[in-house]
Amino acid sequence: GFIQTDKPTNQFVNKDVLLRGVEVSWRTTPVKGLDVRLGYAFLDTEDRATGASLDLRPNHKVDIETNYRFATGWLAHLSASYLVGQRISSRTRPVQRKSLGDQTEVDVKISKTFFGGWLSLYVGANNIFDTHRTVGDACPLPPRSLVVWPLASLEHCLARPATPHTPT
Repeated sequence: GFIQTDKPTNQFVNKDVLLRGVEVSWRTTPVKGLDVRLGYAFLDTEDRATGASLDLRPNHKVDIETNYRFATGWLAHLSASYLVGQRISSRTRPVQRKSLGDQTEVDVKISKTFFGGWLSLYVGANNIFDTHRTVGDACPLPPRSLVVWPLASLEHCLARPATPHTPT
């Protein structure tokens, strides 16, 4: 079974659904320092009781993700997703279906590692076009946001071999 919220009653229900799809991706490094990943996913959903497709599940999703490492050690990251074919049901009876428009989500980030990997600094913008949509049944995509954060790593400290103490 597939558990989803029934919109008119706002209760969780087990549904008998059929999910069919395929996902493919391709990764390449066309030039030194540049990594590119392209992806495509197709999803066909059906509620076997009603024959309707499931809410907020895109039929097509195209992804692109790029990372470029500059000679100075800075890393630039860009990711974008394009979604097509989402539908949504009304919350009242009789249930009405509506197609949602195509949507694009774009995130960017730059980062730099310092002190041999002990400290990293990230600056990024998520959802830069401020796309309003819900992921799945109840998780709204956060609005556009700018994030800046440092990250200290104990991994390098823990991975270092201990220096034996030699008494003098």
